[in-house]
Amino acid sequence: MWFVPDIGAAIANNVEWCDLVCRINGVGTVTRYGVWMAKERPPALYPDLITTQSQTSVTAVLSLLEHRVSCAVKDSLADLDLGLHGFVKLFDAQ
Repeated sequence: MWFVPDIGAAIANNVEWCDLVCRINGVGTVTRYGVWMAKERPPALYPDLITTQSQTSVTAVLSLLEHRVSCAVKDSLADLDLGLHGFVKLFDAQ
């Protein structure tokens, strides 16, 4: 029997986890424009931004991150092309 995951629930669970880790470490967070984002540098190995819906605007993502020297984006639905803006894909996962 195959298990078909609820991608929305998986994204929400991941956002909750990253939000909790950030807040425990004194980093505020915000959710808007179809993304979750740490307001400042998140703890090591955690993303600065997570997309929470499909077809999130590249322009919105870039504007939210414009003041960061370096950052990581977790594209939950793998439909965000940031390659032309200096981002490098680290891996794909399921």
